[in-house]
Amino acid sequence: MNNKTYHVVFDLMEPEPEKWCGTIKNVDHLIQALGPQNKEGAFLASCDNSLEGKHIPLSSVQASFTVVPSGVAEVVKKQHEGWQYLKAAW
Repeated sequence: MNNKTYHVVFDLMEPEPEKWCGTIKNVDHLIQALGPQNKEGAFLASCDNSLEGKHIPLSSVQASFTVVPSGVAEVVKKQHEGWQYLKAAW
């Protein structure tokens, strides 16, 4: 392991939480492989545009999620800051 800190965006478009397990395992494996300094700072975000477009009320979003105005804009901002982008597909 090295001492570098990595920043990664996992793009998961799966609405069913039971299908998130594979991505969560990938995040865990990534943290284990890249070192202990990469264990903190993770956050979950949901796109307000998608919620509105699919008529999903904000009250149904789990409290552990941050609702961002635009998911694609959030990814672009993160990439501009040097974050790596991984598309999760299950």
